Amino acid sequence: MDVTDGLLNHGRVLHMDNYYNSPELSVKLYKCKTHVVGTLRMYQKGLPKDLKDVKLKKGEVVFHSCPPMTMLVWRDKCNVNVITTMHEASLADCSTEV
Repeated sequence: MDVTDGLLNHGRVLHMDNYYNSPELSVKLYKCKTHVVGTLRMYQKGLPKDLKDVKLKKGEVVFHSCPPMTMLVWRDKCNVNVITTMHEASLADCSTEV
């Protein structure tokens, strides 16, 4: 929280990597009117068990929404774990026919 001194309560968005991010910190920052978007390590406290041990195929996504947070796991070559207080848990098909 010391790093954000003077930046809170202005409606900013903080992008973080998984070294700093956690569900607890995301909620604290949200309460200070600061959104969080970033990657997440899956051993953090407060993570839903259904996301920790999920087995996905390439391109699959699972998410867990617990307002104000949304956490998701997306599979590419390996699992990509994301937490956000800025986005909702909805998916849209963006493919177009040629």
